[in-house]
Amino acid sequence: MTPRDEELTVEAAARQAELERSWSAARLALADPKFRQSLEGEIARVNGSRSTEAVSREQFLAATEPTAE
Repeated sequence: MTPRDEELTVEAAARQAELERSWSAARLALADPKFRQSLEGEIARVNGSRSTEAVSREQFLAATEPTAE
């Protein structure tokens, strides 16, 4: 944590800890060659798509769920 963490509220400190856990998990996942290859393949597929269909914020949130810890 940064030196200024003592200035955070309890809620802000908890949120910061959640963000740090999330970034740590992402770094671990990206270090896995199979996961990284799969992710890069999906990115290439999306980037190569000619679809103009957009998804609204509400549609996106309805189709996704937060990860369980």
